[in-house]
Amino acid sequence: MFGRKAQGTTEYLIILAVIIVIALVVVGVMGWVPGLSGGITEQQSRVYWQSTAPFTIVEYKFDAGLGTASLEVQNVSANKLELTGVDFEGIAGTVTGQPISFNAGERKLVSVTGLTGTTCETSAAGTGFDYTTIITYDSKNVTGLKQIGDKSLIGKCN
Repeated sequence: MFGRKAQGTTEYLIILAVIIVIALVVVGVMGWVPGLSGGITEQQSRVYWQSTAPFTIVEYKFDAGLGTASLEVQNVSANKLELTGVDFEGIAGTVTGQPISFNAGERKLVSVTGLTGTTCETSAAGTGFDYTTIITYDSKNVTGLKQIGDKSLIGKCN
């Protein structure tokens, strides 16, 4: 008689534990818990870079076999800034027409050449890339400022 109440409680706790374990596995697989899922996707990378400051990268394209990149960049700060360089995976490309002046809120196309040794320079179209990205810029009073992305720039070579 006394064992039956305890048996029901034990069964309830076991079922509850199984549900919690399943929920944690689902959360980990979907990427809601950092460290339980793999790296970020291209879409997550694009969203991240569209929300950075003081520069956002609105769109980007890397040309396969050429070592060149085209970036649509916007200054989201309230100050005038000059973009002086962009590095991908520690490779400093040459920004065409640098320094490029950006007024507050202004958006411009930035061409970067000389990306020798990057994945897209040595690979065919459709090859995936994952670049750590650093933007170098000057403000009115300070030169050599760096915007270092917490997340990589991810996509496919065109």
